[in-house]
Amino acid sequence: MQGRPETADFIARLVDAQIEELRAAGAAEPEVALYVLAPLQDAFLLGRRLADDVQTSLVVMHLSQQAGRSVVPGVVLGSALRAPLGAQQRARVCQLLPVDRAEEPALVAIPETPGQQRHRIAVIVRLASAASMVDDARHVAATGQVSYRTGHHTGYRLPDAGPSGGQSPCGAYLVIDTSSAYLPDDPGLNAAVTTYIWERWQAARRQWAQHLDGATGVEGLLVFHGPLPVALALGWLAARDRLTLVHHDLRLPQGAPPPATAGP
Repeated sequence: MQGRPETADFIARLVDAQIEELRAAGAAEPEVALYVLAPLQDAFLLGRRLADDVQTSLVVMHLSQQAGRSVVPGVVLGSALRAPLGAQQRARVCQLLPVDRAEEPALVAIPETPGQQRHRIAVIVRLASAASMVDDARHVAATGQVSYRTGHHTGYRLPDAGPSGGQSPCGAYLVIDTSSAYLPDDPGLNAAVTTYIWERWQAARRQWAQHLDGATGVEGLLVFHGPLPVALALGWLAARDRLTLVHHDLRLPQGAPPPATAGP
């Protein structure tokens, strides 16, 4: 699909038509498993489009890295995703975060510069192995540039980018990082992680809006590396939010990456 909303809409209508056929064929509400093979950005767009439909049971399947690349249930799309996390769910999610971090990731303000897009915040999420992902995303958020001075390209393609592929820096960023470990093949945990990310984005948006005195609407750039079902479910949750998933092109990185830098 390559980031085309009209294609996501077409696929969602095909899903809708199949579900209607199943409903017409039987009295019981059908349970539907959705197998998606697409870039993360497209999965996010599809999730956003599916939020317009009323489905009682739609399971997004996951290509497991832990079970020999077999396909297992990933996330169930439903109203439970929007429910506040319970204490036990929150504790399970926090166990995935580094022990030296605060329970709630902090929003980090980027120093003001001329032309900066102060109303934009970057939500950086790493849920799978990708050594330089967080440092690269911080660089993009803080500078607006998708390449380092060394010539190394991060692979990111920002929306509304200029000829160089970059844009102005964001106003702040938020990091949710489970380091390099893959999430367990657990639909309940995947759902809790999805809700946690959505809650943190909502909180960061409110905090930054207050920081800007409500002068302008806050937009989010979601820089994401993790399971496709979580990306799709985040699109489903954020269907009415001004949140855009930043595309990462594996063909773009080139040259030696710079040394990793410490950061919050």
